[in-house]
Amino acid sequence: MQTRIHRILQGITVTFSLMMTFPPSEARGSQPVSCSSPYKYIRRALLEVEIASHYQYVTRALLEVSSQNFHLAEVSPGTQSFWMQGSKMYTKVIRVATILLLLFHLSSAEQCGRQAGNAVCPNNLCCSQYGWCGSTSDYCGTGCQSGPCSGSGTPSTPSGSKTGEVSYYTAPFVPSACFGFDASQFPSNNFFAAGGDGAPNIWNNGANCGKWFRIQCTGNGCTSSATISVRIVDRCPNGCVGGRAFDLSNTAFSAIANTAVGHVSVNYSGPYDNA
Repeated sequence: MQTRIHRILQGITVTFSLMMTFPPSEARGSQPVSCSSPYKYIRRALLEVEIASHYQYVTRALLEVSSQNFHLAEVSPGTQSFWMQGSKMYTKVIRVATILLLLFHLSSAEQCGRQAGNAVCPNNLCCSQYGWCGSTSDYCGTGCQSGPCSGSGTPSTPSGSKTGEVSYYTAPFVPSACFGFDASQFPSNNFFAAGGDGAPNIWNNGANCGKWFRIQCTGNGCTSSATISVRIVDRCPNGCVGGRAFDLSNTAFSAIANTAVGHVSVNYSGPYDNA
């Protein structure tokens, strides 16, 4: 929560800087040479929900403004006069509108990755280094945590991984073999699993209760190459039919694969004490 508030404050700070640097008449394009490029970032950050998921765009706009050494002398005398003598009330309205827009977009955005319990993005979107879902290079490029990442952000196979099959199961999830009726032991993002006691022996006679495994979908039916972390909360009914390693919760399974296929091949590693 503190990190989220910090990001909101950062976004508001840089947005204020932009609004105080550019008069609205300039932002609308009357001086495209000086203003159109920086303005496109603030416009996209405020008006497009996906891109407004985090504050990188307004930060980039501020940096671009600085690099251009923008001065009031570059604009028309009439605009100078307007901006320097502008209404204080108008400035307050702009600030309030900016806050409301930024808070709306940040609150409505989908969070993911280590910032959200290793959640993955829906609809095969990328999870950016800052923990937000999107499809542009700012999400899928450097630092990308999961999804169809490109460049240095491409997700890797879990270290020391094995291969296996996983299926999924649906509610009711309690009572469970590990925690009985205590659903508070289940991860808040509902990424949990029942372990099989066949050849992979994930169940391990109950020794892996509460442990974490990292799973990456590799076979037909996968919708994401993201590595997710699941917690063992139960034993597979009948030991997981067909020698499957895990029965994932339907939420965890649908994060990496199409539930219509029923089961998929995965790479997995673990157990770990933490996600």
